Amino acid sequence: MINYPSSISSTLKFKEKGENIMKKYVCVACGYIYDPEVGEESANVAAGTAWEDVPEDFLCPLCGVGKDQFEPSEE
Repeated sequence: MINYPSSISSTLKFKEKGENIMKKYVCVACGYIYDPEVGEESANVAAGTAWEDVPEDFLCPLCGVGKDQFEPSEE
């Protein structure tokens, strides 16, 4: 077992097969989907950033609502 520093471990979540299991989150106001594998360049959120590590002041790049208006995607 590899022990990663806590800042890395929250973004490196893998299944046994090595598949990324970071969840996508959807804006309930407009349907924008935050994909952690892509990040959000306009908000300076790097690719590979898990939703839990996205800053609390993150705003939807399409409609401007806050992070609290996002829910886990069913995908």
